[in-house]
Amino acid sequence: MALRQKSEYSSLDKWSLQEHDDDGKQLDSGQVPWPWSVVFTSTEMTLSEELTVNTNKITFNTENVSGRISNTLEISEEHEITTEERYYICAELRPGYFLDPDSVPRYSMFGTDRKIKSFKLWIYKREDETKPEHCYAWGMLSYTTEIDFRNETNDDTLQFYLHVSAARFAKYVEMMRKYPANVLTLRLRLVEGLYSEWTPSIYTDRIKVLTNFQDHQFTIPEGCEILPFTLGRVGEFRIAFITRRDCDKPAREIKLSNEDLPGDVVEKTQSPSEEALLLQRDALELAVQHGQRMKYLSYAAWIIAALLALIALRW
Repeated sequence: MALRQKSEYSSLDKWSLQEHDDDGKQLDSGQVPWPWSVVFTSTEMTLSEELTVNTNKITFNTENVSGRISNTLEISEEHEITTEERYYICAELRPGYFLDPDSVPRYSMFGTDRKIKSFKLWIYKREDETKPEHCYAWGMLSYTTEIDFRNETNDDTLQFYLHVSAARFAKYVEMMRKYPANVLTLRLRLVEGLYSEWTPSIYTDRIKVLTNFQDHQFTIPEGCEILPFTLGRVGEFRIAFITRRDCDKPAREIKLSNEDLPGDVVEKTQSPSEEALLLQRDALELAVQHGQRMKYLSYAAWIIAALLALIALRW
């Protein structure tokens, strides 16, 4: 991976990042910062409510006594109980918009061709109400670590952290408790650390991610004044909670005879005025049907008369 201080499209981008294989062969035409929108759709949403209680009464001490390690518990008579409540919303994401699942760009880290499969959104209440609501991006390359004599591998991941006002966060929490949305969508623009090959369109099918210089073993040439963007600031974000429900179709009109009525259903008695209106409606329907029948009969009579006239002419 190398920094090219001159871009092929110098009128638009002054520099680009270039990937090479192990033999030094150039893999693409160069990656430039991607300023346009990227969209994600939730696959799962979780509301977490945590409570931590600390009595500060029991402490665990480790001492070296005569060359041997001794562990002791110390119980204090004077202690203070502290509690901490923590709320947050976590959403598992997938790239693309839920109404257009086919137009999905492929995300991968610089230096790899692995497809990123782990995307997450974390929503928190901002700590300082005087600061604006904001969003930032974070990511990490895949790594393997040993835990309790077992190797565990964490996949490449790209995550977003959204800090909103207390009032807005309370609204989100209430919604998650009472009437959770079916779909969450996240649209971001001007995300630092996202790159793509140059395109005249505002859409791309491949996006590369630069988390930080250390993880990607990337060094800036000495004397270079260009500092490539790494994951961090997000210039614009838009979040939407979407509730989707099937609308009920109007019930069909069902006519039942007295024998078909359930036992607990009593037939409504109609007033004289209602009966008169129904009789007028029935009479009108019969008149219309009679008129249509007479019309069809007149057509048939004309056809028969014409056929008889033709037969008479032939004779």
